[in-house]
Amino acid sequence: SKSGQQVIIRCDLSPESADEGTHTTIPADILPTSLVPDLTIQDPLQRKLTLVELTIPFEQNARNAEDRKRAKYETLINEIHIHSGYKATLVTIEIGSRGWINSDNTTKLKSLCVVTIKTVRCAT
Repeated sequence: SKSGQQVIIRCDLSPESADEGTHTTIPADILPTSLVPDLTIQDPLQRKLTLVELTIPFEQNARNAEDRKRAKYETLINEIHIHSGYKATLVTIEIGSRGWINSDNTTKLKSLCVVTIKTVRCAT
């Protein structure tokens, strides 16, 4: 992102959407939809929209959960590009219901921003 550029982050059930009586993280001017990603990051200048989905599956179902999320949003991502000119991408984050963390999550999180992410080690 260039300095001075505004990036808009929306999360599911943010106070703004509750006050406005809407329940969406995708702006209607980009594409009206009933799908609600957990988080969206909009870069109006570069016309990019990143959809972020957090999934908390049982560890053995993590790959299937990611595949289901990708299938769920595939058509929407294509429609966003066709109808608004935005380039939409989906980032899925998987954290197992018993604490397992997908090894790809660090790479996925780094793709969302230019901030350096330091490794955090949890006590066991």
